[in-house]
Amino acid sequence: MASRAESGGADGAAAGVSPCCIPRIAFGLQSEGVRRGAHPSWYAPVCAPEQRVTGLRMVNSLTGQKELFIPRVGNRVLWYTCGPTVYDVCHMGHARAYLTMDIMRRIMEDYFAYEVFLQVNVTDIDDKIIKRARQNRLLDDYIAEGRPIETVRADVQSALSRFESKMLAKKATLEAPLGSGREEEERVELLKQHLQKLENFAATKAAVASAASGADASALARAASEPLSESLDADKGSCVTDKAIFNAHARRFEESYMEDMDALHVKPPDSLSRVTEYVPQARARTDIYTHSLPHMPHVFAHSLHGYIPILPHMSHVFAHAL
Repeated sequence: MASRAESGGADGAAAGVSPCCIPRIAFGLQSEGVRRGAHPSWYAPVCAPEQRVTGLRMVNSLTGQKELFIPRVGNRVLWYTCGPTVYDVCHMGHARAYLTMDIMRRIMEDYFAYEVFLQVNVTDIDDKIIKRARQNRLLDDYIAEGRPIETVRADVQSALSRFESKMLAKKATLEAPLGSGREEEERVELLKQHLQKLENFAATKAAVASAASGADASALARAASEPLSESLDADKGSCVTDKAIFNAHARRFEESYMEDMDALHVKPPDSLSRVTEYVPQARARTDIYTHSLPHMPHVFAHSLHGYIPILPHMSHVFAHAL
């Protein structure tokens, strides 16, 4: 299932509308959109003779209902899924997401005999990656300086105090009810997660207290790595600007992710792409969106975070994740 926005032609020009503003429907999709309730239009695939129709139905996020699954072209299914943001090691949430994806992919390929082409895109540059790479470098440099244990104790105590104040302030914010609905449900879940982080922080303080009683400055700094690195980043983060540091950090955890997926026997993607490989294109699209949106009609594609307006002359194909 896919939707595509392309530039328009003569009909648009005749109507006095700029050709780039008239959306065209991609090959293999019906010309009339389907609207269900408050959802945006969805252009269903044409059921051509050469296409296999197995009777499989899937929940379509663009209609909110189960729809008959028909590949846009023949028996070929193009599947795009977001990969990890590689700022740290994988956790159980990653394992659940990619195991679920792998199970669905195997059902599509092995049971329904679709020809699935899976692309996974790794986010290898964003604020989390940059911040974590900075923090790790600053902590390593701090330890390499060989500061006296008395200095490290004072720095760690200051960092712990700043970190705890921040954690308690966030706890107070999350404890304030937001009424009802989705925002309140999210607040409750975020509060649970934050309380777990506070428990983890209590364990960190205990480990720091134990290390502070000794004379090993390096061990103390490592025991307080999270609050200390955050404190160092707040004071000196702007000094870390070498892009090689950020890239090396992303490559390290991308490799770790691939190793974890292999250990879980998750089939590798047919294509693995990275955000850094498409930065110029992303900038161009952002500029077009920012400057042109107020004057242009638009269509919608779906992401995990909601509906994204896609400008008509941005000729890309957007496929639903299963």
